[in-house]
Amino acid sequence: QLATIGEYTDNKKVLTKEELASSISFISESILGSGVFMANWKDEIVNLKASQVDLSQRSHIVFPGVNPDLTHNSSNARQEIVMVMHKLLSFQLANFPDDTKSLRGISTIYQSLLFYTGVPKVEYDARWRSFQATKKAMENKLLGSKKIIRAILVDRCHLQHESRMIGNSNRDFTKTHQLIYDDLLLLATNHYSEVRIKGQEVLGRGMKHFPHSYQLLVPKLVEFLKEDENISHEQFKGALYLILGSKGKSLLTKHNWETFAALCPAVIEASHSEKPSIIKVFSALQETVVHHLETITINFAMPDKVAQQALHLWDKVENQNNLQLALTPSLPKPSEQEILDGQKHMDENNIKASNLFAVIVDKLCSQLESGKLHWRHYNAGVSILAVLTRYDKKMPARAVKIMVNNLIHDNIVVRKTSIHNMAALLKQNKRPHVTIERAIEKTEENIQPGNRKDNQWLQYSPENWPKTKEQWNSPNFVHKTHFGYYHWPEKMTVYAAEDKQPNLDRSLQEMTDQELEIFQFLQDEKHIQKMIEFLSLEENKGRDKFDSRKFLMWKGIFRNFGLQVLEKLKEPLEKLCDDQQESSQRCAAEMMSGLIRGSKHWTWEMTENLWSWLVPVLRKLLGNVTVETIRDWGICFATASESRDPNRIHWMLEVLMEEPLRSQGSFLDSSRLYVLQGAMAQQEWRVGGLLHRLDRFLNPFLTHPYQNVRERLGSVMANIYALDIHFTSGTGGALSPNISDLLSEVLPKLELMKVEPDPEIYNYNKNSKTGTDIDQKLFEDICSKLDPELAMQVREQGLEHLKSIISKFPGGRVPSPSFVPPSGMRMPPPQSLRMPSAETLQKIPPELQKMFGPGMLRMASSEMVNMMRPNAGPGGKTTTPRPEMSPPELLLPPQLLSAIHEVSLNTPQSGLLAEKWEERQSGVRLLQTVCKLVSGVLLRNWYTVKPELFKVLEMLALNESSELEPDLARDCNVALACLSTCIVPLKVLSTALTAVEHVSQSSSWKAKNAMLEFLQVHVFTNMAAFHSQTEEAARVVNIVTRLIKDDRIEVREKAGKVLGGMLHCSFISEEIASKLLGQFKLEVSRKIKNKPKLNEDASLFQENKSKAILMRHSGVLGLSAFVLSCPYDIPPHLPDILMLLADHLHGPQPIPATVKNVFQEFKRTHQDNWAEHKQKLTEDQLATLTDLLVSPSYYA
Repeated sequence: QLATIGEYTDNKKVLTKEELASSISFISESILGSGVFMANWKDEIVNLKASQVDLSQRSHIVFPGVNPDLTHNSSNARQEIVMVMHKLLSFQLANFPDDTKSLRGISTIYQSLLFYTGVPKVEYDARWRSFQATKKAMENKLLGSKKIIRAILVDRCHLQHESRMIGNSNRDFTKTHQLIYDDLLLLATNHYSEVRIKGQEVLGRGMKHFPHSYQLLVPKLVEFLKEDENISHEQFKGALYLILGSKGKSLLTKHNWETFAALCPAVIEASHSEKPSIIKVFSALQETVVHHLETITINFAMPDKVAQQALHLWDKVENQNNLQLALTPSLPKPSEQEILDGQKHMDENNIKASNLFAVIVDKLCSQLESGKLHWRHYNAGVSILAVLTRYDKKMPARAVKIMVNNLIHDNIVVRKTSIHNMAALLKQNKRPHVTIERAIEKTEENIQPGNRKDNQWLQYSPENWPKTKEQWNSPNFVHKTHFGYYHWPEKMTVYAAEDKQPNLDRSLQEMTDQELEIFQFLQDEKHIQKMIEFLSLEENKGRDKFDSRKFLMWKGIFRNFGLQVLEKLKEPLEKLCDDQQESSQRCAAEMMSGLIRGSKHWTWEMTENLWSWLVPVLRKLLGNVTVETIRDWGICFATASESRDPNRIHWMLEVLMEEPLRSQGSFLDSSRLYVLQGAMAQQEWRVGGLLHRLDRFLNPFLTHPYQNVRERLGSVMANIYALDIHFTSGTGGALSPNISDLLSEVLPKLELMKVEPDPEIYNYNKNSKTGTDIDQKLFEDICSKLDPELAMQVREQGLEHLKSIISKFPGGRVPSPSFVPPSGMRMPPPQSLRMPSAETLQKIPPELQKMFGPGMLRMASSEMVNMMRPNAGPGGKTTTPRPEMSPPELLLPPQLLSAIHEVSLNTPQSGLLAEKWEERQSGVRLLQTVCKLVSGVLLRNWYTVKPELFKVLEMLALNESSELEPDLARDCNVALACLSTCIVPLKVLSTALTAVEHVSQSSSWKAKNAMLEFLQVHVFTNMAAFHSQTEEAARVVNIVTRLIKDDRIEVREKAGKVLGGMLHCSFISEEIASKLLGQFKLEVSRKIKNKPKLNEDASLFQENKSKAILMRHSGVLGLSAFVLSCPYDIPPHLPDILMLLADHLHGPQPIPATVKNVFQEFKRTHQDNWAEHKQKLTEDQLATLTDLLVSPSYYA
């Protein structure tokens, strides 16, 4: 076939497309069949990378003895095929460029010649994954790798041999490889897409396979990217795809500055095609660089210490039993001159890399400043410039100017990129701050975490607030909260006084070029105004969030330039805070958090100036928060408080502490608590005094009428008690509030929640909302409270007439009067009301006209009159009645309205019920707050459950299923779930069980049911603790076995399920289980009298019978628990239990229902392996079970 193709390329023979494709296919299959016998060719090696060590490839031995070498005409077969394919490719491209099948066949042959040495890599990878899955499925984790079956070991040996064969495809890059690369490049940039795809696939794999081989293609790829008549669209696209690579492995992300310096500017300028396919690959290329370009090394340093350690490798190697304890280097020990040469070479490479980085950045800046780039390529250039920003190389002033000017660019992508990059640029220009050592008096010999005498100076207190310049500059401020809690570092450093720190009030001459560009931009009011407009724009409605990158930018600006910039931003910031727009307030939150954090190193005068302006702004702001922005302001204050000494920001904390609850509405109250919580939580253990103040302030509001305020209160209280931690050496939060103090104060108020509510008070509340019922006595009381003239008019109309008027109010309930004028005083009409016409007055129903006082009709507007017309809607049109629209109070005499409302609520029974209702609601609200507190303490804090928390267990269990208070039931359910799933210390275990026992003896069956649910989860969560405490485990069993005999069937059934779970997980020992089994069998076997004895009291007989049925039912439930504890097996004792239960299938209710449910569950869990399970049953037992489990046939 090679000879045939040779004759074809020499024009000695004519082949059709099919014949040529057949020959190429034959050669390709021959390589796959005999590739293992084809040795790699030997040719001149191309040096791709200069190195101090030998980079030549090694080969593995895969044949015993001499490796076979299949040749062609006494020459290397692979090399011969390469030459023939190279000649064929040139011939085809010159004469038949549209023969895509042959061109793709040539690519396939090149792929096999480069990578195939006996095993396809794809098949090897698939077999390796399959082997790993099989090994994992069949391994014995108890024995580990010691006992692996022989088949897996053989498979592993086979895979190891194949991996060595694949490893032989790694060879040195030669001139022949370079020839193949040139051919593949032609194919990868071919006119036809299928040819390009295959060529790019093979060439991309080759660039991964042969290290640094991509460098040979870079010059040619750069030529393809130039705008030239000789470069076709397909070549341009193919070059872009080659640069893009696959799976994020682009040529632009290689760790090679020469490659990046050549390709990056070429790609940025390659904008001579706007076809969709080009746009697609260019966008992918930009995304790859932005997301996958790692920080490439510029300065590589080798410390002398490392070099000295490396030289010890050549020391004498010790032997033990004729075995060396270490490997000896294969090369001789380097001389001093070689080490110096290596150091010189490393320095030269560092200088070269540094110069290349500067050239790349300068070239990018020139391209961006030229104004000739297409907008898409300009965006890419800005993105790449941002990606090149690094911590060890300061960006030049040109790059800084481009970025800072792009803050007001019209394109949002460019603006966002510049915003993200500005934080890094400002960090580059951050001047180092001086630190000094602070002496610590370490009085404690043993480590005592928490509050101690030696860390009192870190606590937040008025004594530690800086009030003068001297106090501000004292070395008493530590911004990291972790210092001092457990112990002190060997050398405690704090920031030095302001006179030793970099000066913030600088002239333009004192600034660097980079800082000057930023400062000049920020001094231009037009720039400031436009930037604020862009930053306060809404991007995605309802999905925008606090942007940490913008915060970092503002933090850097205020940190580097201080008050010089703030003066320009005060007015815009105030306007943003006053604006109700969501995006404006979010922008203000980002600016304010950056301002507070950025003022960390300001001088005393600057800080005083800042807070004298900022405190009034904060006070006004806290009353201007909206629902959409409350989260942003919470993040703002939490971020501002993070890593800041609380004493240095006491102005902010005190503003937030100014009456967090002001009864200005539920949202404002909860929002003030939210922002305070965010700022307070960041300070952790250092604000004990503030937490005590907040605790005392919030305690009276635990029964707040608004639910969202109560929920926030519970969350804040959880933060208040977060530091109530007890270590083995003592308490860690000596200065923080203790949760036991709160519970001791709250529990007496919650005593009424330990009893079930009286439905009468809920009926009273329901009825009080439905209507006002007036009898003759109340009618007289109402008249006695009126002026004589008005009382006479009311008596003339009578009681029934008054009732008919009251029925016209929504729900027939008289609203409470908002204002009742004194006798003889006329109610002034609102400004919005106009004098109605005479025609309008005629439309009022006659029965209402008689009840109006003098002048009242003239005060009513036409809209109000229309509302009072029967079945009248807006505009006077007749509609269906609208009971939800209350008539205005001005349409009735206010004195009459007040009298009706007062008398209807002052009946003795109503007053008592109203008092009980308010008392009950106060308890409900308090318990809801406590539920939120318990949930927050257990979920968020760093300590285990406190024994005091189990004191609320009874009221939680009683109210977790309340139908009268569904919100309370939900909160109690969550609190119970948190309490049951927490890890209980051994010393608290007894307290928890005591509380459970107390609730299990409650008169409420719902509380018992809830406690069984709680106990089940509690036991399984703390299984290890109960196994170590046998007495406590016995108490658990006693509780369950006692409740399985409860009077309520719901409690008995729940106890049976819990008992089954305990048996299933072996919580109950075999000895106790056997005793329980005997007890349940005995209870089941007791007879039940069906008829009373002669002269026996019928009621006493019925009582005894009910008790006997209850005992038998409890025994059946106990036996059922043993059945349900074995869902996938039939132990020896189970068949007898099943037969015993089958005997009670026709007993008195509810025993038959329980037996049927047990057998249905048994069938469901055992039917999959029934053929195996039924072997453990006798024929009689199997026949009985079959009768029970199999439905009778209709035709039987």
